[in-house]
Amino acid sequence: MVAAAPKVPLPPDQRLEVRLTGLTVGKLYFVAVTAVNSRGIASTCSSTVSARARQP
Repeated sequence: MVAAAPKVPLPPDQRLEVRLTGLTVGKLYFVAVTAVNSRGIASTCSSTVSARARQP
C-alpha cells in the first residue's frame, strides 16, 4: 500500500500527520516513510516501525 500526503508546502520542521484508513483492526502493519521535495528528489526511507491497527 502507498499513501500520499497532500501536496502542500510546509514550513521547516513542520509536522505532518497522515491517517491510514481501510486497515484491518488488530492486524500488524509495518510502515516506513520518505519525503519528496518540490524538485521530485526523494529522501532516504525512514526506519520501519510496526503497530497494530486500532479503532479511530
